[in-house]
This record gives sequence, C-alpha cells and structure tokens, in this order.
Amino acid sequence: MSMFTKRFFYKQMICKEHDKTCDSICFKCNILICTKCYVEHFQHPEPALHINHIDKIKLYLSNPFGYTELEPILIKTKKEEEWSEAKKLSQKFLSLSATEKDIREFYCELHNFLTLQESNELQNIIEEKVILEEQINNNINNLKEIVKLIDSCKLLHPTSTNSNSDSSNSGDRQSDMSQIDTETLTKSISECPSLQTFMENHRRTLFNVQNIIDQQLQPHRNDTTPFTMDNILQQHNNSPSLLLLDIIHKYSLQFNPAEKLNNNNYNNNNNNNNNNNNNNNNNNNNIKLSRKPVINKFISSFKKKIDVLFPKYNNDNKGRYIFTTHQDEGATLINTSNNNSTEQLSFGRCFKQTYASIIAINEYIYVFGGSSHQTKWCKISTKSKLIDHIGDMKSISDDNTKIEEIEGDWAISVCYDGQDHIYLVNGFRTNRIDRFNIKTMKFEKYHKLPVHHGQQVSSMIFKGKLYTIPFNKDFIIEFDIANKTTAISHIGTIVYTACNDNNGTFFIHSKEPELGFIQYNVENKNTINLSPNNLHPAPTKSGIVFLMYHQESETSSCIYSFGGVDNGNFRYSIADNEWERIFKDDKYYRSRCGSISIILINKIN
Repeated sequence: MSMFTKRFFYKQMICKEHDKTCDSICFKCNILICTKCYVEHFQHPEPALHINHIDKIKLYLSNPFGYTELEPILIKTKKEEEWSEAKKLSQKFLSLSATEKDIREFYCELHNFLTLQESNELQNIIEEKVILEEQINNNINNLKEIVKLIDSCKLLHPTSTNSNSDSSNSGDRQSDMSQIDTETLTKSISECPSLQTFMENHRRTLFNVQNIIDQQLQPHRNDTTPFTMDNILQQHNNSPSLLLLDIIHKYSLQFNPAEKLNNNNYNNNNNNNNNNNNNNNNNNNNIKLSRKPVINKFISSFKKKIDVLFPKYNNDNKGRYIFTTHQDEGATLINTSNNNSTEQLSFGRCFKQTYASIIAINEYIYVFGGSSHQTKWCKISTKSKLIDHIGDMKSISDDNTKIEEIEGDWAISVCYDGQDHIYLVNGFRTNRIDRFNIKTMKFEKYHKLPVHHGQQVSSMIFKGKLYTIPFNKDFIIEFDIANKTTAISHIGTIVYTACNDNNGTFFIHSKEPELGFIQYNVENKNTINLSPNNLHPAPTKSGIVFLMYHQESETSSCIYSFGGVDNGNFRYSIADNEWERIFKDDKYYRSRCGSISIILINKIN
C-alpha cells in the first residue's frame, strides 16, 4: 500500500470536528465518532445500543457465542434478532410445508377413492346395459321378422297403396343394425308413440322393404329355377295365399312365437308396461341404495379430514381472548370464554413500555416502539401466533425516492380509524401525530400538536375525531382529523392510566385514592364516579394499574389491569362495580407491557 493510500485511510479515521482519532461508531447515524462526539450522539434513543466502542466490538467479535457482558452491542442484538426471526419464519415455513404435504396426500387419496368408487359403480351399470342391449336387439330382430311377413303379404296381394309404397323403397340400401347405435335406437323407441311410427321412421334402415322381401323369398327358390316370383308361385299352384301360408309356417318353425309368448303379459299389456317401469325404477333405486352406505362412510371420513386440513369456523362461535404481554419476551393468551384458560406464547421480543402501543385489527396485533425496540414495529398473527412482520418506523414516498424517519419512542399511544390507518400519538419524549397505513405498511407524518403534552395513556377515534388522554394531566385532547384542529376538555381528575371501549367512553384511573376511578363519555362529556365512597379504586400495590377494556360477551364488559408478579392482576366488573384479583400465581412482570382484547373464531370439532 502506498504512503498516499495509508494517509488517505488514516485521514478517514480522524474526527473532522474535534481532530481526534475515532474509536467508536454510531450505528444510528452510521458514522465514526471520537470520545468528544459522545455527548451529542448520546441524545439518540437507546444510545448504549447504537453507540459502540471498537474495544467492545472486538471483545464481542472475538467470542460471539461466549460474550457475557451486560452492556448491549448492536451487532449482537442484530444477530440475535435476525436469528430469532429466521427461527420463527423457519417454523412457519415448515408448518406450511407440512400442511401442503397433508393437503396433497389427502387429495391424492380422495382422487384414488373416487376413481375406484366410480369404477365399481359403473361396472354394474355397464354389465346391465350390455344385457339390455342384447335384449333390445333381439326384440328388434323379432319385429323385423314380423315386418317381413307383413311386406310379403303386401307383395303377394298388392293394392295401389302397397305398390306405390314398395316401389318408393325399391332402391333403399340393405338393412343393417350396425347402422344405428344403441343409444340412438333406444331414444327412438322411447320417443315413438307407436310401432307404426317407429317402422316408418326406420323404413330405410331396419325395415327396408325390398331387401326384406328378397330375404323372405330366398328360402323358396329352387336351385335349378331362376329366382322369379312366377317360379315361386308355380311351386304353390299359382296361389299367393298358399305361398304366404308357407312363408308363415317357415317363420313359425324358425322362431316358435307361441312358445316365447307370455300370455299374461300379452293380455295385460298396460300392466306389463307399468311393471317394467317399476322394475326399472327399482333397479335404479337399488343402484342408488347400494351407493348410499359407501358414500355416507366416505362423507364422514371426508369431513373429518377437512376439519383437520381446513378448519371450519362459525361466526356464532366466537372466542373472546386477552393478549397480555410481559417483559420476558412473550405473552399470555387468556380465553375468557373458557374459564380463563391460558396459553403461553414466546416471541423473542421484549414488550416493556408498550402499554398503550398495542392494537388489534382483524387477525393481527400491531405493536409500535417500546423501550427495547423504539424504532421498530411488528405485526403478530393471531392465527399462527407468530410475529408475521417486523419493520422500521420510516416514512417512504410512493416512488421510494424519499425516506424520512418517523420518530421512534416508547409509551406511544395508538388508535385505529376503522379503515386503513393506525394513528400514533406522542410517546415518552415525542410530540406528534403520525399514522400508519395497514394496507401499504407505510408511515406518514400527519400533525404536530401545538403544545407538547407528553406521554398519552389512552387514545380513541370516535366520529371523525381523535381523543387522547395525557399522563398526569386533568384533561382530554380532542383532535379533528380532517381539519387538524385541537380542543381541550377538563375531566376533574389527574390521570394515571386509562382505557376506552372504542365507542366514545373512557375509563380513567388516578393514582391518588381521593381522585378515584371514573367513566367519561366524550360525546356528552358526562362523568360517572366508579368509586363513590372514596375507597381505593383498585386494591393494587401503590395504586399502580394499567387498564384495559374487554368485552366478555355481547352483554357484559369488564376492565382489566395486568401488573404481573410485582403489581398484581385485577378484574373490574362494570355491572357490579367491584374489583377482584385474578391470576394470583402469575410469574411474569407485566407492568407497562401492552395488553389487548381480541376475538378469535374457534374451530368446530
């Protein structure tokens, strides 16, 4: 390396402002800094995390998996965060792969079952159709023999009508059953009202006159005699009647019609037709009945597998839950519809100082900021019970050319407008109203309040206005979202914490017993004292509560406070105006950690 290059790189390591060698990096500003720069850069959120000395970084990098220092390092935090996220996404991916495999195997099994079932059912039908086809062809052939007799009679005893009819068909082609397929033949038989109509429709095929006569007279010709009608008549004393009788006799000898004739059916032709129809219906019913047990068994098995692969949901079977987080990087899911049964969830993410920063929309829970993740937001799926997305709090233009950071913080108060936006109000240090689009997942700087009122404990959007309550103040801020104007309403009590029903009513708790616990309606500005006897509003340690509104049923609502192992967990019945302690064996620290009421659609077993 040349001397010039060495000097160039060394120059890059010198702080331009203080002319000192840089020994640290500010990851927030992404620049190298010297010891004198510390004061300025320590104004950033979480300075210990974002400003790292080279010695501390070297100590960590030399033993990344054995590093035991308590002081945070951004690279270490980033590594753990990425690994945790990769673990969660991998679990989700494997879960989806397993479901995909189950679905493919299920439909393969279903396809094989249906193919086999189709083959079994069609086999019986095909066999029966073959038998019926043979019987129908036999019937038609017998009819053709009778038609031969009729046409022979017409030939031997001609009339003007018969003569015209015969001559008109003299050029017809040879009769051939193969010319008509069975489907066409049976359809024609069903549609023809009479045998006469049927014969007329098939004079050129089944009942060709000239060919039938030739076939009928063929047995009567003498081998030594030319085949003419006169010769044949001479063999029968020139009597057409004797010839006809001879033809009929030969037909009788060949087909024996008397033996095959069923006298009962012959005499009761109408009853026979009805019986045939009934028999056909019975055969069809037998086929359907034979299918029913197999189909019922299949449907039962099918439903069970469908329930496993594609859980059915019923809007009338809503499960009401509380999602309450804690400082040990997890949350507890409480089913208030099922005797307060609980499920512990792990997210690898601390939720400290997210008390008012959590909100549920449809199947997702959104969390913004927090003491450990001041510039981050995350989206948790209530279906998979995993973090679905983690993002930075940044305002990005539609064309992605302009990026502007939304101020990170902890103790941010959030509320939802019921459409596309979540509004972020202030924080521990910030004075702002920003908003987040849940569809585009983009932030937008929306407004800055004229007076900095500090941390907000509860916010709500009701009829086009955003209402928010500052900590340790005695008023509510009313912000018109469309006009961006503000107004103040005094409530007569110093606020410690609050929650709301998202329908115009706040429940406000003061740390001081004499200031009580009140219910306040923003529309009529009415106040109801919920502790009229000046008793301590909630029997918590030092009056520290963190209120959360929860609708337990269509007709019953309660207020909860989750303080965890240090401050206790409590439930307040609005109807009974009474507090009770719950989850006394709780092992988690929940103070200032977010809790939210959610509704899940339960599976139907």
